[in-house]
Amino acid sequence: MLKEIRNALWIACTLFVLTSMSGQSTDEFKGTYDECLREAQKQNKGIVLHFWANWCPPCNKQRRLTFSDEKLKEFLEDRYLVYLVDVDTADGKAIAERFDVELYPSVVVLDNKAKKQSQFTGLAKPSFLLKKLQGVQL
Repeated sequence: MLKEIRNALWIACTLFVLTSMSGQSTDEFKGTYDECLREAQKQNKGIVLHFWANWCPPCNKQRRLTFSDEKLKEFLEDRYLVYLVDVDTADGKAIAERFDVELYPSVVVLDNKAKKQSQFTGLAKPSFLLKKLQGVQL
């Protein structure tokens, strides 16, 4: 009985470690929206605003699957800062209103001066998002 419990615990721990290591999404900017704008100017990078909500399954899927794609992550790290906009917060609602975002998930692409360059709505596959981002002139 003890051996079975130990085996089950080992399997559970292994699965936890493997799932936490796979599908790591791109590094999201940690800080406020205003800090992200200043950092984008400083680094001469664009900004990808990812509008999402916890209650939105497509939003969570896009965050987990689309933004964990290796090719997309590499492209984003070179050219953009990624900022998550939680539309259930007061700040998130204000940012969504500023860019007329009403459907989720949505992605708004800004240049390093916070000027909107492009916008996409709905669950996007990594290849689609990468192709669209490659077409944006910063």
